[in-house]
Amino acid sequence: MSNLYTIQKRFNTVQSYANHEELLIHILQVYLDAFPIKDAYLLRYSPIGFVAEGLSEQA
Repeated sequence: MSNLYTIQKRFNTVQSYANHEELLIHILQVYLDAFPIKDAYLLRYSPIGFVAEGLSEQA
């Protein structure tokens, strides 16, 4: 588990990403490294088409 300084230092690199997708992946990776959990999901749900899509991390 990371301490607050380590987490802040990793978030200081967010300006180095070229696009929004890379930035979201980096933020998710920092979160999962700081707070290791089983079965983490990041989902987006559309009530119009009843479609869900996302990422999952299973330990």
